[in-house]
Amino acid sequence: MAANVIIHSEERRENIRRTLLDYGVDPACAGREQKDMADCISCKTDEAVGNMRKGK
Repeated sequence: MAANVIIHSEERRENIRRTLLDYGVDPACAGREQKDMADCISCKTDEAVGNMRKGK
């Protein structure tokens, strides 16, 4: 049985850490769900910023 494992780059880990801190969550104490949500927020924010820069 295969495990669903995502290996994040150092930049992505830093984005997750920064997002957690922005929402007042200590990254060292954050649970899996909080880290997943921070990752989602970070990715969607980066996507939105990229679209704004492209003029979409």
